[in-house]
Amino acid sequence: MKRLFLAFLLFFAFFPFFSFGGAFSGEGSLRVIKTEWFDVIYSDKSEESARKIASVADSFYREITERLGTDMYQRFPVSVTPAVESMNAFFTVAPYNSIVVYDTSPSEVLDMHEDTIEAVFYHELTHAVTLNMKSPFMRGMSRLSDSFNLAGVSLTSFWFEGAAVSMEGRGTSGGRMNDPFTTQLVTAAKMRAEAKVAGFPSWRDVTGARDTVPGGNDAYVFGAAFATYLQETYGMELYGKFWENAGTSCTLSFCAGVFETTYGIGLSEAWRGFYEWIPVPESFAGGGGCLPRDKKRNRRYIRTMDVFAGGKSPSIAFYDSQSQAVFIVDAASSKTRRLLSLSDVQSIRFSPDGKKLAVTRLVSRSNVKSESGVIDIAGRSYKTISKSDSFFASFAPDGSFVTSGASSLKNGAVSLCPPVPAGEGRSARVVKDGLSWSIVVDGDGESRSFDMGGRIIHNLHYCGSFGGTDYLSFSWAELGRGFSTLSRAGIVSLSGGGGRVFLQKADWKAGILDCALISLGGGKMSFSCVVENFESHPLVTAEMDESGFEEFAFADDGGDDEHTVAAGDAGEGEARLDAGKYSPLPFYLKGSVFPFGTAEIYSREMDVVDTGVLGATFVSSNPWLGNMVSVSAGFSLVYGVGAFSASWSGGNDAVSMKLGGTCAVDSGGFYQATAAGGVSAVLCRFDCSSVVSGIDARFFRGTDDSDDSGSVEGTRAESKAYLSFSSIRRVCPGFRMYGGIAFQPFLLFEHSESVPEKDGGVSRFFNAGATVGARIPLFFPVTMSATLFPSSSRLASWSASLTLLSLEIQKGIPALSVFVHRFVVDASYAGKVAYEHGDSFDVARVREIAEDCSLSDVKDEVSVSASFSVSPNTGYFATSGSFSLGGAFVYRPHPGKGGRRIAGRVFASANF
Repeated sequence: MKRLFLAFLLFFAFFPFFSFGGAFSGEGSLRVIKTEWFDVIYSDKSEESARKIASVADSFYREITERLGTDMYQRFPVSVTPAVESMNAFFTVAPYNSIVVYDTSPSEVLDMHEDTIEAVFYHELTHAVTLNMKSPFMRGMSRLSDSFNLAGVSLTSFWFEGAAVSMEGRGTSGGRMNDPFTTQLVTAAKMRAEAKVAGFPSWRDVTGARDTVPGGNDAYVFGAAFATYLQETYGMELYGKFWENAGTSCTLSFCAGVFETTYGIGLSEAWRGFYEWIPVPESFAGGGGCLPRDKKRNRRYIRTMDVFAGGKSPSIAFYDSQSQAVFIVDAASSKTRRLLSLSDVQSIRFSPDGKKLAVTRLVSRSNVKSESGVIDIAGRSYKTISKSDSFFASFAPDGSFVTSGASSLKNGAVSLCPPVPAGEGRSARVVKDGLSWSIVVDGDGESRSFDMGGRIIHNLHYCGSFGGTDYLSFSWAELGRGFSTLSRAGIVSLSGGGGRVFLQKADWKAGILDCALISLGGGKMSFSCVVENFESHPLVTAEMDESGFEEFAFADDGGDDEHTVAAGDAGEGEARLDAGKYSPLPFYLKGSVFPFGTAEIYSREMDVVDTGVLGATFVSSNPWLGNMVSVSAGFSLVYGVGAFSASWSGGNDAVSMKLGGTCAVDSGGFYQATAAGGVSAVLCRFDCSSVVSGIDARFFRGTDDSDDSGSVEGTRAESKAYLSFSSIRRVCPGFRMYGGIAFQPFLLFEHSESVPEKDGGVSRFFNAGATVGARIPLFFPVTMSATLFPSSSRLASWSASLTLLSLEIQKGIPALSVFVHRFVVDASYAGKVAYEHGDSFDVARVREIAEDCSLSDVKDEVSVSASFSVSPNTGYFATSGSFSLGGAFVYRPHPGKGGRRIAGRVFASANF
């Protein structure tokens, strides 16, 4: 007990060290601003954004609760960090209510907000309010844990995100539901249904459980669209009542039961009304049609593209996130070639000579970071140039590589895409100021701004010269007309010192997310476009008439307006709030208390044999979930012992650590104790591969009563140190279409002692081994793996599998609250070879050991299995993982002693 007390004393002595990590890795000292209802935690780099949030937090909280008809009763920590260079935020109820905001440059994905950081915070705060609308009893349970909420059982991200996204606009023209770039996902689904290309998804199909494109994004957009429909049709009072009911009671029909209780009609009936509410573009209603459905194996999800017009014919470069690769397309012949694999590319831009591509991508390096580099097209190679603060990479008109650095989310003008050449030594960029967009052309020491007002401008490209006039292309949509239109194409013509802007007058067959003008003449215009097609973002050619475009008349004098774009003062009008030093202890003490124990009882081989569930567990963390702490105590009815456990885990995406232990006592005193720990670190990351090293260790001492032969007193220690290389990644669309190799050499150490003597009383084992693996994306995808000396009793193990059939379903099943992802048929072969180990380095005599082995040491099997991949289609479980349920026919060439040669089995396995 003295040692246990000392361990806890040391833990709290070094508590400031444990309080960092995660989203604040690499940051200095932290500060906190306390408002009436919030604790806003930040590092020095995010002070401006933190003060902005703190100045509006209480008023936002009041506004949201009033809109939903509830009250303010919870206090929330809000962490604002610049360490993650990817615009996002999240709210969580576990281990307690907290909001985390990534303070980085805004992107086009969230440019429909007047003030992005305030809008992002408002979104997360809406989650905080809706998920804390509970009955008095459940509010009382919140004193134990904020995660006690029945809405988390009945509702899915379709409802969670639907509420938050639908309320972002707050009665303004901003927000995603006012942005056709967002809402056209729903519009495209209705267009396909009306054209009988594909069925319109049911509400069960867009809960967020889908694991293929558009993935969880369908829950955001469909959920928000349906929430908007409910709010406009039935009013906010009833919508707030729905959330109150969801947090108060739960039925076997889950969200459908809550909905019918609130609205008095069935959810499916309301969904039919929602379908009729969704408008379709006038061009579609007039016979314009829509795009056909892509073949499953050819579905691309293009994230970014650019055009080079200086060759014999225009070339299009694009990045397909489904293949994690950059491609080049000849616009004239449509011939496509794969340049190279590269992970998480955000933007690409051609050099003026068309020989290189500037690339901006995200990498996991002590939290997600933005880096930039250059692709040599002829050499098909990539070189990293800048590893920080490089959100926009491109080439200047003289061919030099340039980057634009990161900045905090501020009021005033921000550039949302890399600058592009614009001919004759000019460059062009898109600038957003509040809810107003401009195309700014820089050259000869002057800047010319084409003010587009509330028309959202995305993806500016230089398309070359046609007839002595330079052309830029872009995609655009009118803010405030969500669901009314699709995104369209636009062009800028630059000649001499002047310029003109032309906008597409009517919607095309699909929303145009990105476009490049590739030919012009004879009254015709041809574009290479990335379009919204629900399950894909393909590259298509769109032929349009020049008459389909009209010149944009600017508000001031009908022409282009030259002026200087100036940033506003982000701090203007903000209250000056006092900040204090951040202390982690109050937040760790908040935590969650659960009325069951999780302390485990182990066998001498370190297998869990029971859990002391009669007890309680305390789980806590810092407000950004950088470190998790768990303490539990319980009683095991099976073994009649009391058990106590404690664990800690932390780190980031470069380094992770874990440490834990248990202690159990019975009526006679000490029963057993265990300890386990590990650390892993990413040594380096390449374009699509990484090298990781680590060590894991476990220790047991005490009594093992799990063996039928009787009680054993013993000690066991084991550890594994490894170095891993892996280049396995997705290489093309389709299930299991992964490619690459993996290699992991390792060292194993085992030491055990037992009384009475078992296995010789004392056993030691020290050896080296290795695992190799490969995945090959053939027509029938192949997965292979083999390990030399996987354990002290195995010489080798191996497996190989072939996916014979993968049938995508991606449907929610009525009445069962189950989502079915796919049906899969696999053929596999697996085996292992047993041997008697020596004391050390059996790897040095592997040939001798192999020669001594006989067929009686071999166990192997060939199997053909059929399974469904499913997940619960309700609550948090819908997005927490999936299960494989199926059966297999098994043939064992070498079944081993007492084994059956032919067998069948039913299996269920979890995939988290």
